[in-house]
Amino acid sequence: MAQHEIDYEYEDLELEQKPKVIVKKKGGLLGKIVALFLGIIIGIVGGLGGVAFAGYYVATQIKIKDAADTVTNLSGLEIPLSDYLSDEYADKTLVGLFEGVAGVVTKISEGNGTLNDLNDISPFIKTFVESEGGLVELLASFGIETTTDELMDKVLVKTVVTEDYDEKYLVDYLTVKVIDMPLPTLLESLGFETSDLLTAICYGTEGVDYEIKNGKYEMLGDSKPLTLGGLLNEELDARIDNLPLDTIMGNPKDEIMRTLFYGAAHRYTQTSNGVTMNQVFYTTSDGTNFYNDNGEQLALKSVAPVTGQENTYLLTFQDGKKQVVKKLSDDGKYYAFTADETPRIIRYPKTTMGSLEGESENLINSITLESALKLNDDSHAILKSIAYDGTRKRTIKDLREQGNDLINGIALADIIPADTEDTIVMYLLYGKQDVHYSVDTQNAITPLQKRVALYDGKVYNEYGELIQNATPSGTQSYTQDGATYTLTADASLGTLPVKVVSGSTTTKHDATLYYVSQNGEKLYYAPTTIGDMQKAEVLSKLTGRLRLQDVMEVGDNKILKHLGKETIDDLPSAIDALSLDDVFGDQFHYRTNKGSYRVNANYQPIDSSGNVVENAKFLDIKNNELTVFDGEGKIIRSELDKALTGSWKYMLMERETDGSFTINHHHTVTELDSMMDYLSNNVHLASVRELKLDGMVTGLDDDTLNKIIVGEINTVEMKTVGGAQVPTLVKKEVTIKQNGVDVRADNLDGDLTDEDHVGDLNVEQLMLYIGAMLDLTNAAGVSA
Repeated sequence: MAQHEIDYEYEDLELEQKPKVIVKKKGGLLGKIVALFLGIIIGIVGGLGGVAFAGYYVATQIKIKDAADTVTNLSGLEIPLSDYLSDEYADKTLVGLFEGVAGVVTKISEGNGTLNDLNDISPFIKTFVESEGGLVELLASFGIETTTDELMDKVLVKTVVTEDYDEKYLVDYLTVKVIDMPLPTLLESLGFETSDLLTAICYGTEGVDYEIKNGKYEMLGDSKPLTLGGLLNEELDARIDNLPLDTIMGNPKDEIMRTLFYGAAHRYTQTSNGVTMNQVFYTTSDGTNFYNDNGEQLALKSVAPVTGQENTYLLTFQDGKKQVVKKLSDDGKYYAFTADETPRIIRYPKTTMGSLEGESENLINSITLESALKLNDDSHAILKSIAYDGTRKRTIKDLREQGNDLINGIALADIIPADTEDTIVMYLLYGKQDVHYSVDTQNAITPLQKRVALYDGKVYNEYGELIQNATPSGTQSYTQDGATYTLTADASLGTLPVKVVSGSTTTKHDATLYYVSQNGEKLYYAPTTIGDMQKAEVLSKLTGRLRLQDVMEVGDNKILKHLGKETIDDLPSAIDALSLDDVFGDQFHYRTNKGSYRVNANYQPIDSSGNVVENAKFLDIKNNELTVFDGEGKIIRSELDKALTGSWKYMLMERETDGSFTINHHHTVTELDSMMDYLSNNVHLASVRELKLDGMVTGLDDDTLNKIIVGEINTVEMKTVGGAQVPTLVKKEVTIKQNGVDVRADNLDGDLTDEDHVGDLNVEQLMLYIGAMLDLTNAAGVSA
């Protein structure tokens, strides 16, 4: 059979990647959920929280829906509660809202919370999921078909480790959806256009595994398209092994490549439509021993002449397979046919990935993926991630040996554009800024050197989490899983709060940070890869690693600014631990703007004559320039060198009946009982003048407050004079019972004098005094 050399032009394999789907919104799925929840729910809590301590009644009795105007006036916010707060929570008090939010946050961080739980507080969550352009439609744009009810019922945070995916968790549910998705559908959602390579990997061989009808691929027989799950379960290796090289890379350009693809020149014939493989032939010198086209002796079990056919033999190979060989010309070649009733020509096979061996394998293995995939500057980032390992070009050998690892090694940053303004996106791609990476003024991202913390003979990672199986050797090094790592101290690193777990209790302790090296080489943090995401650690630990200030703007909000450095998991306990001093410290006290002042019994600044300094300006607690003296000229120190303002004085001052007191402003924001006890007691013991000055009562003018307390009054009584009833002026002592004993009105507490005024009485004494006066003035006329 004659062979012909045919000149032909190399047919380039063009891999045009023109993404069809463009992600228009910043942030990932989990970023949107976290930001939405914290922005709506915690934002409302922060906005409303500022009014919680204006009074016990407001905080515990008035429903939020009834206090909407009050909330607007006091917080300066305009929150459409009907849109963002459910009827159930709008019907609660502020304290009830605090408790509900803390409960939901706890439930989420413990791995039980769902979108339905968030929706119980804010119906906007479900709107976000099912509305036009919402979460359901967003997932559908990536080929993930789901429903609102399915998403709402999934647990948000996975806090347990399972051998398989558990679809009750949102991350596992979406992972399974993606894993079961045909790879072509996934690639299309990422914007890939088809190519011979992708078609062959995804569908197989046309006419064998699939056929195209009406522009769509229809699988034949038991063939199935490759899914992402199949890709992760190493089906890729088998598919690559069965792929002819020309299917992967197109018709080769040079003789060496054609030899690799098809073998020696006599094995194939180039045509205008490609390559046709020629018929297999053997040679023999004695009709007993046969040799292949490379001159290698065949391993045969037997050779038998075919009866009735000249120069024809039945070859039985060691594996039991049979072929019929027949001499067709005088060139000495015996051409191979199937040993069937209807013989068919046996052709040389094209070289497949799985059939490569010997020198051919070495040559093909050295081909770079850059060349094989025809990559250029416009090629898709995913293909570039597969083709390059940093600056090194990967080869076909790398693809064969590391097929799945190469996929797992693709950096998320090659798929999701980095956004240095979005903390959640950057956390998923690189970690935490200034811990795992730095960003310069040109937005260039640079990995940072790895670091660990040492505390109490244990090693903790950069998040303050215990590293299992790590044992430090002083502060010089530590070992883990048989490897030794060198530690380098650097004062600029400072300390890190590490989480020390003892039983069910977790405490935080400051620990010294160290840089990590190995074998004299500094170790650096690497960007997150697809393989890292499969471990679920990046997502499952997100709420325990990101701080509140990482996911939302904390600003100067009175509550949120004290929670900014807390992780999302720690928010419930951190809220409970907030002290009033933390949240409202700048409202507790005042100081005058200059000079040194004494303060009166009402903690008002007074001049040397005892007069209240009416125009004294009140400054923030942070101003420490003023020295305050008591009535005897002694410096008031410590907690007493700041005068309490307004209603805080009555809620925070623990006053005894003997006049001594302490100021307790270290209560937590949830400890209302003690504050209400103080309020009741202080209102009971404070003078009427003090209550007026502090704004606790209104309607009493200074003339009333400055009236002298009288011990006796003139009243008219009817007396018999000469047998007739005559009105007579009589002086009566004003007496009342105090603690069961009759006392003069001008000596109610045992030390009042004639110079004391009505304003010096407390509320109880005033009521007793008024009652006594009314009793004495029931006559027709009275004169003082």
